[in-house]
Amino acid sequence: MNKLILMLLVLTSPASQNLAFGQSNLRYEISGGYHYIRLTQGVFSNWENQWFAGVGLAYNATPAVQLVANAAYYDFHYVGGNVQFALPDIVGIRARVSGESSDVYELSFAARFIERNRRFTPFLSLRSGAYMMDIGKILVSTYFEQNPQNVTSYTYKGTDQTVIKAFGSLGLGFNLMLRANVEFQLESRFNSTFDGNQAFVPVISTFQFRL
Repeated sequence: MNKLILMLLVLTSPASQNLAFGQSNLRYEISGGYHYIRLTQGVFSNWENQWFAGVGLAYNATPAVQLVANAAYYDFHYVGGNVQFALPDIVGIRARVSGESSDVYELSFAARFIERNRRFTPFLSLRSGAYMMDIGKILVSTYFEQNPQNVTSYTYKGTDQTVIKAFGSLGLGFNLMLRANVEFQLESRFNSTFDGNQAFVPVISTFQFRL
């Protein structure tokens, strides 16, 4: 969570706000939703879809283009199912597998192509940024059925580590003006890391508040 707080400080720093502070074109965003895992390969496929939350700053650069900086936190629960290992061909040997949750932190920048000053309008978004993935530990333990207290354990490869991956995103959604200074957005994105190993599909609800 300290990493998310650090990213929030970056977004709300004086340097960021001075770009457009005091102008009605600057907005704060609060977002949340559900994050689906799709086309995920390797060790990260052992974690299930979960919720996420984020904050951001948006700036109406032109009547049809909105620039956005976002920080978000994603929670993934361990479910297993894709842990591959070999046991010795010994009678009575058994294994059990346990895992921890994984956390993903996002820092990204986007351009939304959206027509302003309309109560309801669809939009397209293009986004790029980085995921910092704190991949939880998967622990593989082996023991003999006759002596279950004598356990040998090891950390499964590719887990209990932090990796940073760049990603790109394409999104489609709509914008609804609720009040003069409050807007609601519903958006679905296809996010893919540039190495092609992870592709996520988040569905996001966002509230924008004009300063």
